[in-house]
Amino acid sequence: MQPDPLAPTLGIAITQTVTLDWFEPITEPAADWSAAQNWSDGQLPGTGMTGVIDGVWASIDPGVTLNANILLQSGTSAAGLTGTSAAGLIGNGGAIAFGTTNHLSVVGTADLFAQDSLVNQGVIALAPAANMDLVVDLGAISGLPGAAPPYFANNGLIEINPGATLALTGTELENSGIIALKSGTLTIQDGAVTDQSSIEGTISLAGSASARFNDAVSAQIFAFAPNSRATLTLDDVTIGTTLTVPGFGASDQLLLPNLPNATVELTGSLATLIPISAVNAQNPACFVAGTEILTPRGHVAVENLTLGDHIITRLGTIRPIRWIGQRRITHHGQKLPPALAPVRILADAFGPGMPRRALSLSPDHGIYFEGALIPVKHLINGATITNANPPQNVHYFHLELDRHDIVLAEGLPCESYLDTGNRSAFENGAAHFGRRKSWDHDAAAPLCTQGKTLQKLRTSLLARAQASGFSRHFVTDLTVTVDGLAAKPLLSTPLTRRFALPPRHSDHAEIRSGYFAPAAFDPESDDWRQLGIALVGLRIGRTRFAPDHLARSGFHPRDAGDPALWTDGMGIIALPRRAQRLTLELAALPLAWRSDALPR
Repeated sequence: MQPDPLAPTLGIAITQTVTLDWFEPITEPAADWSAAQNWSDGQLPGTGMTGVIDGVWASIDPGVTLNANILLQSGTSAAGLTGTSAAGLIGNGGAIAFGTTNHLSVVGTADLFAQDSLVNQGVIALAPAANMDLVVDLGAISGLPGAAPPYFANNGLIEINPGATLALTGTELENSGIIALKSGTLTIQDGAVTDQSSIEGTISLAGSASARFNDAVSAQIFAFAPNSRATLTLDDVTIGTTLTVPGFGASDQLLLPNLPNATVELTGSLATLIPISAVNAQNPACFVAGTEILTPRGHVAVENLTLGDHIITRLGTIRPIRWIGQRRITHHGQKLPPALAPVRILADAFGPGMPRRALSLSPDHGIYFEGALIPVKHLINGATITNANPPQNVHYFHLELDRHDIVLAEGLPCESYLDTGNRSAFENGAAHFGRRKSWDHDAAAPLCTQGKTLQKLRTSLLARAQASGFSRHFVTDLTVTVDGLAAKPLLSTPLTRRFALPPRHSDHAEIRSGYFAPAAFDPESDDWRQLGIALVGLRIGRTRFAPDHLARSGFHPRDAGDPALWTDGMGIIALPRRAQRLTLELAALPLAWRSDALPR
């Protein structure tokens, strides 16, 4: 929020024992903090003194480091601090610096506005139920080549007490200090969170604290207090390799809505976020614990097999197990992303007894069909082969024989392990020597990810699903969530949904719906995008907007000639803070399979 240069401006000072509120209406740009004559007792607030800014804005000259007790409190309007430019204009704010002895207290509603940078080396404390917006903007110099991005550097302490909210907009946060959320809320919109020093910043969450980050986050420690019920939401698709979450408990939530390939490994109460690059590079094919493999002594659960045991292959050959790899993946408090969640195959999906009972495999596990190995993720159809309802953790196993072969898992022909360079992805893989092999020379069958063989199998699987009682229907469930609360439905027709919004809310809303992949319903399609609803228009009150104008995240790029913009199941739109009603104009809803023979 940027101040009005014609608004009344504060000039007060408070000693340790005397409190005076004095402010004077002006029509010129505000006199600045550094002029003693603007303060009630004629001296500048400094160490041992308190400056009270009550419902007005105060401006600060460039190069001034504040070392005082400052109280920002809203009277008839929000209070605020803004940096002035070299020209002395409030509307073109300069940098703001809080020194090591500075203590800024916020009561009610307040704003900080600076240009280029804001540095805190002292304490910023938001009282219970306080609200503060912090904006650092390049302003007029944003077009200069080589200009550094705006940033807020916190080297001190920021304390957000119960019910209080600190919102940072368009501002990079360099946090090497502490941000303590005591049942308060922190939101950072369109600004990365990093640490440029050698000290990792700490963001602590206690009670029912909530922290949400729209941009990349790295070099931070998110510390959860004992018995907390806190929520940490990371929206960006990049996770720093040094991001750790100590103290994470059963009542806490870690939400990664836009990170389909990220994962969390939990050791005790220490959760470590694994970046996308590491997950993608090491995602081997595996059997889920409990899968029974055919052996000379019958079907045996994969976790009960040991080195030297023998396996019966597809052609009846008996081969010894040379190595068993295992890997446990945990997403504590959240379901596994599709890249790591098991794919579930219903009994008889491929034919009678194939498999003989429900079978779960990792997405890249190859299934043998007509001389080729097809990763099961290419066969998902949402009916008999699904990745629906993924668990929060999974224990994977894989079996290496004396050579790559086809084994029978629950009666379905599946590949054994082939070392193509991903052995270290297993917990016990680093210490085991293995010779890297290739699909071209060492595989039991060629890999198939496209073409007529794949299309033929997918067509056959869908035909069997429909013959067993599966039919298509539209998923009509749709909700709008604002600040974690569901908006009240006012109107619901097949192609129009209207909602009443809370009287006070933030600047965005989440549109939640089901989703589907077109390829799951059409064997000839290779469109595996996760599609939610198709929007052709949005109405805020009586004003109509094209979806593209309000879309923030969770939307697919618009296809050429498509009048609608598709969400991915959770589209986030910009929302004017005074909006009272939201209407969604729809072109299509997601599809799903339904079977009367199975629980819906």
